Amino acid sequence: MPRFSEALQGPFLQQLSERLGSQFWDGRGGPRGWHSADLRALPAYRPAAVHHGLHDVVWSIEQPIAAQGWKLHVDSLLRLVCQRGILVLAIRRNFFITVPALKSFLFRKFGYSVQLLFEEESAGGHWLLAFEVLRVNLAEQRDESWTFSMLTRGDRQEDVRAFCQSIRREDKHSQIVVVGPRTPLLDSYDVQFLDRDYGQYAAIAKKKNDVVEVATGQNILFAHDRYILNRGFLSGFSTYGYDFEYVTTKQFYSSGKHYPALCAIDDLRELILGRVYDTQNDKEFWQTPYLNGGFFAVKKHVIEKHPLNPMLFHHQAEDVEFARHVASVGILPLLNPYSSAVTNAPETSTEPFSQAFRSDFYRTIEQYYPSTSARAKGIDMIIERLHRARFEENATWPRLFAIVVREIYRWLPP
Repeated sequence: MPRFSEALQGPFLQQLSERLGSQFWDGRGGPRGWHSADLRALPAYRPAAVHHGLHDVVWSIEQPIAAQGWKLHVDSLLRLVCQRGILVLAIRRNFFITVPALKSFLFRKFGYSVQLLFEEESAGGHWLLAFEVLRVNLAEQRDESWTFSMLTRGDRQEDVRAFCQSIRREDKHSQIVVVGPRTPLLDSYDVQFLDRDYGQYAAIAKKKNDVVEVATGQNILFAHDRYILNRGFLSGFSTYGYDFEYVTTKQFYSSGKHYPALCAIDDLRELILGRVYDTQNDKEFWQTPYLNGGFFAVKKHVIEKHPLNPMLFHHQAEDVEFARHVASVGILPLLNPYSSAVTNAPETSTEPFSQAFRSDFYRTIEQYYPSTSARAKGIDMIIERLHRARFEENATWPRLFAIVVREIYRWLPP
């Protein structure tokens, strides 16, 4: 990939670099006077909230985007762009990312209108592209107002009260909606009840859609009646930033043990039975990710356009189906690591989950490209592992050499 000065030899990109306004550089070697941060070294590629929606031109060309989790990376870069700005990317074509895949993701992405301005191919499968980006819902994305909701059948009133207490400890004024029977236990928490007849079935998706109808906040939290917010929940969102569409937080059992929040399922994208996973790598993107439906937040303007499927009842994967649908319009399930919640669910409830660090994408490559894919995948993995070691772990050169040797033996077939 050409260096920055070489990449700007063309008149179009040269003019962009001299453009008035705020410029952001993704990497460590940006021009003097520009804002910069290496998104690869940040959790889930997520930039600091102060930069969201701020910059006129965003550059990510110091290293070509080539990692398996490229959608997460590009999603974060888009959030840096102001109301109308420009995104300049360098990519390296491989088993994970291609130019058609990138253009499809950008063109179909909800909340954005993206047009191609510049495209150039260089040796080695490298591409340099520039896009004009219009952020259609930037005002809603910046909105910090909340509606907190809890679904209950009425048999866990103390748990519902604990949830309301945990909210009012943080926020005295935001709307609280309880979908379930009225109870005097909540009189002091300024609660709005949705006590409707939902028939004999647990119409869990319809209940959540009904919350959307009455919600006054732009950020709608859905919780089942086994959760409370941990202290610092809202300050954690201030740190994370409100530029999201579909997000959850860290979740824990009452004992402090980790509870699956960002999950995935081996269902061949067909909503059939399959192994479920507690995903452990915030830099990779699964083919079938979803957020645990017991606790997640979504923007009101998003779920109004893309509601949950009201025909799905409890234990009919309404959370998986919703995640699958919004993914088709480029909305990724995200996790805010700065906020958390606690569930009093029994610890046996997540025994079916397997913890997984590597995405299911690799199994797909191995299935369809059993010979050549291992070598290509191995090279990509070595590059990414070296980058983490060098910039996140500050590894020494002997340590980097040892990593290369180990990864070669691990990934390349004989």
